[in-house]
Amino acid sequence: MKSSEIHNGLPNKELRDFFARMMSELYDKEVANRKPENPYDRNNPLEWTIKDAEAEINFQKRRIELLHQKIALRSLILEKGWEEFDVSDNTINDSGFKLWLNFIGTEKEYEFLQLLINGD
Repeated sequence: MKSSEIHNGLPNKELRDFFARMMSELYDKEVANRKPENPYDRNNPLEWTIKDAEAEINFQKRRIELLHQKIALRSLILEKGWEEFDVSDNTINDSGFKLWLNFIGTEKEYEFLQLLINGD
């Protein structure tokens, strides 16, 4: 089963897909958030130190922003009475993101999905 198909046939499929895509997109942004490396300048070590500290601050600010977005997204998922379940071992990643689309739903729906995937 493709990861883009895990919510087929469920109520609010579009919303579940949106939440799953946003979670994967946030993961990709977290991975891409890197502190740029500035080559050490022996002639201006204090200037280099300042640039390095500014780069660290910008990295951490972006990290905090992404974490706030993840908190907001998880709050919306929980508000619907849903949870997020990792189905990467049982699906093919066709999302275009590094992270598979997780299943968004209730535990009962997740158990039913597992029955469908595994045929048990």
